[in-house]
Amino acid sequence: MIDAFDIIAFVVFAVLLAVAVILVVTVGQLPGQIAKKRGHPQAAAITATGWLGVVVPILWPIALIWALLRPITAVSSGVEEKEVRP
Repeated sequence: MIDAFDIIAFVVFAVLLAVAVILVVTVGQLPGQIAKKRGHPQAAAITATGWLGVVVPILWPIALIWALLRPITAVSSGVEEKEVRP
């Protein structure tokens, strides 16, 4: 027979399972959200790496660091290029 303690245990287990799912989803999407908010040009790749980091945990911190880094932009050397006309 199922008594009140069994029902309470099932409810507690369901709540813990729901919290775990919410936590995994939040952690998985965090690097992608940070990258999009900062306007990172590789935001889609960071998002994918963040979700892969849920399965392969070493990738998640890499995605987070990648999202926080400022991308390197092309810097002009100060030498002007001259247009060559035939």
